[in-house]
Amino acid sequence: SAVAAAADAELSETARRNVAFEAVRIGNYYSEDQAEVLAYIAQMHSELLSDAKFLRKYASKLNKENGLSTQYTVPEILAKKHEADGFDLFLPADEAIYVKEIAERKAAGLDLGYEEPDPVVYGELQEGLTEAAYAAAGECAPLGPDELLFLLQHCCRAGEVGAAVWGAERLEAVHEDGGVPDEILNPMFEALKPLLRPRSCRNEPRLTGPWSEKSKGKTGPPNPRRGLGLLLMRLAELRKTRELAKGGDASARADRSAQGEETLGRLCTALVPLLAQDSEAAACKRRGPLVPILARVCKDYGLEVSTPVAWDILRVLEQSGEVQPLDKRGVELKHKAEPATGEPPNPVGLKPFSAAVAELDALARDRLGRRRSRQKSREQGKSAKRRREEGS
Repeated sequence: SAVAAAADAELSETARRNVAFEAVRIGNYYSEDQAEVLAYIAQMHSELLSDAKFLRKYASKLNKENGLSTQYTVPEILAKKHEADGFDLFLPADEAIYVKEIAERKAAGLDLGYEEPDPVVYGELQEGLTEAAYAAAGECAPLGPDELLFLLQHCCRAGEVGAAVWGAERLEAVHEDGGVPDEILNPMFEALKPLLRPRSCRNEPRLTGPWSEKSKGKTGPPNPRRGLGLLLMRLAELRKTRELAKGGDASARADRSAQGEETLGRLCTALVPLLAQDSEAAACKRRGPLVPILARVCKDYGLEVSTPVAWDILRVLEQSGEVQPLDKRGVELKHKAEPATGEPPNPVGLKPFSAAVAELDALARDRLGRRRSRQKSREQGKSAKRRREEGS
C-alpha cells in the first residue's frame, strides 16, 4: 500500500530488514504450498510497515543490527533464505546463529566443553535466578541454600560463568555469619572449578540478571572471569583453613612447610652478609645466573645445596627485599660488596644448617613439582585452544 511504501522509505536499511524478519516470524506456517506461505508473509510485511504504532514502539529494537540483518537483504528474508541456510525462524537472530553453531559443532563431533540444556531447562534456570535476584533485593521470600546450590550447579554445567559466580556469592551472603557449611562448600567448589578452563565457558551467555547489567560508569557488565578467580581463591582458603583445623595429614604438611620456611629465613639472614662480600654476586643482574652463584657461596661456607633449594633461597631473598627487582627478569643485591676486613663476616659459616638441608631439598622439590604441574596444565590448555581454533 501507499502507507507501507511511505513508511518503508523512511526506515533505515537495518530497520527494513528487521521488519522483514518479524513478518517471517509471525507469517510463517507449515504448508506444502510454499507460494501461499510466502504470499501471506508478504501481506504481514505490508501490514507491519503500515502499523505506525508498531514502528514507533519498537524503533530502537528495529534499528539495532544483529548477526542475520547483516547477512541478508529484505527480498532474501521474505523468501526465507535464512531458513534454507539452517537458521531457526522463530528464535531471535543472535540466538538462532548460536543454535546453528552448536548443531554444527555437535555434528562435527567437536566437544563443546559444557552442556547444552534443553530450552525448557534454560527457562526454569532463568525463572529460578530471577526469583533469587528478587529475593536478594528483598522483594520476595529468600531461596534456601539447597535451591541456590541447585541453580549454581546447573549454571556451571551450562558454562554460564556470570550467573554461576553470582549464585555462589549469594550462597556466601546467606552464610555470612558462620561461613558456607562443608556440605555446600565442597560441591560448590567442585562445580565452579571446571569454569577455569575457557572451553568450559559459554562465549555468549544466555542467562540474564544482576551479573549481566552494566557497572556504574562502565560501558558493559563486569568481567565474570575475574570474579570467578577471586571467588575460587576465597573458597580454597576457607577449605584449607577447615582442613588444617581438623588436623591429620593436611595439618602435618602445613606445619612441615612452615618449619621449612622458618629455616630458610634464618639461612637467608646468615647468607646476606656473605653475599655482600662476594663481588660476583654483587655484579649479577639476572635471576637465572644468580641461582648457581647462591649455591656456590653456600658451598664456600660449608653448606652444599641443590638447585631447587638455591631457587627457594632466591625466592625468600626477594620476599625480604634483600634481592630487588630491576625489570622483568633483572635483579640486584640490596647490599653491595663491602670493603674486605681482616676477619670473615661470619666465621662459623653456614655449617649449622647442614642438618636441615635434606628437609629443605624435599620441600623445594615438592614445590617445584607442583609448579611444573601447573605449567603443564596451562600448556595443555593453550594447545587445546589452538586445536579448537584450527578445527573451527
